[in-house]
Amino acid sequence: MPSADTVQEDGLLQTGVPGLFASAPQPLPFDPALEIRSFLLRREAGNLLVYGSGALERDAQQIAELGGITRQYLNHRHEAS
Repeated sequence: MPSADTVQEDGLLQTGVPGLFASAPQPLPFDPALEIRSFLLRREAGNLLVYGSGALERDAQQIAELGGITRQYLNHRHEAS
């Protein structure tokens, strides 16, 4: 796995949990007063994406550098595309 030291500062944010990265907050389409983040968990078995917001396109290069996405956990059916 690439080192977290290679991660750009303006994309996904490193959380306090090793290997866990968070996207920038995005307003929910059905209630803009609420915000949600996507989370990428780096794992030996392949990276896991939790909640897929449409804003991840801008982080695509960084996600690829972190090893891409192997699995995605969908919280709700509207997240499937």
